[in-house]
Amino acid sequence: MLRVLVLVLLPLGLASSPVICPDGKVCPDRSTCCDTETGYECCPVPNAICCPDRSNCCPRDFRCNTLTQMCERDGRRMPILWKMAAKPSHLSIPNTAKTDPKMAEQDECCLSSMGCCPAGFHCDGNKDCVRDKKPSPWAELQHALSIGSQGGVTYCDRKFYCPSNNTCFRSPTDQWTCCPYPLGQICRDKQHCCEYGYSCHRSSKTCAKIYANVPAALNEAAKRN
Repeated sequence: MLRVLVLVLLPLGLASSPVICPDGKVCPDRSTCCDTETGYECCPVPNAICCPDRSNCCPRDFRCNTLTQMCERDGRRMPILWKMAAKPSHLSIPNTAKTDPKMAEQDECCLSSMGCCPAGFHCDGNKDCVRDKKPSPWAELQHALSIGSQGGVTYCDRKFYCPSNNTCFRSPTDQWTCCPYPLGQICRDKQHCCEYGYSCHRSSKTCAKIYANVPAALNEAAKRN
């Protein structure tokens, strides 16, 4: 009997549903309704912080710096998030889990040994999740660059910066490094990171999301003069 209950309840845990805003408009699953001058709009992350300018938002526990257009938290800085328009309630909102992997917006579900594949993956002939020739959500941190006359970059502090849409993190030697994702999640070894929505394995070598496991990314050093 217990085995039957597990099989019935598991799909419910993976189900997704749209977010209903106070004005009746609808946002996709795993997003946040934020009030703007023209009504409610959708921040593309769950439990987000709606910025005071009523135009932008930041992930949970981050602070909006509307002057620099950055989201900040404990030395971490990332580009501020732009909202997307909410839809009237009579329009259908795509589910984040689809039976057709080509139609998925967030997670791609198929009859693979891994269950649902994350966005950017598809099910191959062996029913495995295979990446669609996109950067892995696991990355090595890269060294940050020095600040010069650079435009469209992510500033770590007054001396170091990372490429646009990167996240600054401190390395084990307290040097600035760059994660190649705008909402990167630092791994335990402080040398690798995962894309937003993934959790880093304790080995710091893979990123996990539901049933999918993918390699982590190695951070690069930030740059300076």
